[in-house]
Amino acid sequence: STAAEGPAAAAAETEEGANHEPQAGAASIATSDRFTDAEQQALWDSVSRALLRLGKTGVTESHARSLVELLTAHKLVKVQHNGCRGDSAALAAAAVTLQEQSAGTAELPYAKGSTLLFGSSSSTNEQLLALAEASVASTAVWKTKRAAAAAERQQQRAAVEAKKESNASRSRKRIGQMIKSVAKPGPLDKSTLAQEWQQLAGSIAAEEAGGSSSSSSSSSKRKAPWKK
Repeated sequence: STAAEGPAAAAAETEEGANHEPQAGAASIATSDRFTDAEQQALWDSVSRALLRLGKTGVTESHARSLVELLTAHKLVKVQHNGCRGDSAALAAAAVTLQEQSAGTAELPYAKGSTLLFGSSSSTNEQLLALAEASVASTAVWKTKRAAAAAERQQQRAAVEAKKESNASRSRKRIGQMIKSVAKPGPLDKSTLAQEWQQLAGSIAAEEAGGSSSSSSSSSKRKAPWKK
């Protein structure tokens, strides 16, 4: 992403066409000679995704107008040609047409795969390279913040699961103690057994109701293990 786009554009940095390797014949595309190879690569890497796409019909007047507007806003713009897969001649023709129809606003510092990188011809080398450096730095900061936020969410989920497991463990322990405390030594008649079962069932139901208050509604509907 460029500095004007902001780091949010980096979310699409793996988008198709943004980082393709050069295709056979791509060298036939005439690019600007005012940048070194290292500078061209730096400019390319600073723009994470294509903001303009061409279809099978190629370049239209609206594409040229859009490119001029995008260059005014961002200074560096990638254009992806979806209709020329493997056809370097069609890509080269599109590059020439866009430059001609932009009335000198656009120049082509770099091309890779089916994607063209245009720069504002009114910007100096230093301005474009500074913009690229700022964009890369901004994207790096955004990635760091995103990773930290993801790690924090993971920790929160782990803490919630640990608390649920702890509550469930304590509940199982208390239920076991209830069962032991209700059972009386010696022979039991039918009436006494029914009374103890009713008391135990009520105690366990109350315990489980209290333990499930922090659980999801779906988990509370599951049949209690002691009832099986």
